Amino acid sequence: MRDFSICGLLGWNYDSYYTKHGMPRSVKITKSAGGMPGAFSLLSEGRCQVLEVHPQIVIGAVVTGELKMPNNIACRNLVGDLQNFYLMVARKSPRAKELVTRLSTAIIHLKSTGKWRSIGDEGVLPASGLTDLLKCL
Repeated sequence: MRDFSICGLLGWNYDSYYTKHGMPRSVKITKSAGGMPGAFSLLSEGRCQVLEVHPQIVIGAVVTGELKMPNNIACRNLVGDLQNFYLMVARKSPRAKELVTRLSTAIIHLKSTGKWRSIGDEGVLPASGLTDLLKCL
C-alpha cells in the first residue's frame, strides 16, 4: 500500500496500515468528509489510487441509493488476514430469532459446501453496478 495514494473515510481508523502493515507514517491517507460518495468521488477523479472498503458496506450504500457507483473504477478482493464481519440483529425485532436462525443456517451452508472460500475468487472486476460488486464478495 505504501506505493499508492490512498483514500479513506473520515472517522474510520486506519492505524493498522502503519502498525500492522508497516506503512511509513509519512504516507498520508486522504480522508473524505463526504461519506461513501465523497470517497468514491476522490477515487473516480484520480485524487487517489486505492480505497479499501468492505464490499458489504458498498453494496448497502448502492442498494439504499446513497452511492451511485462510478464506472471508471474496479474492485479487487484483497488476499491476507480475513477480518471478522458481524451482522447485527435488533433484539426487539419481532423476527429477531428467525433472522438469526436463517443467517446462521446460510453461513453454515456456505462453509460446509466450500462456497465460503470461493466467494470473490474472480479477481479484478469492473464496479459498474451491483452485479459486479456482488462478484467481489
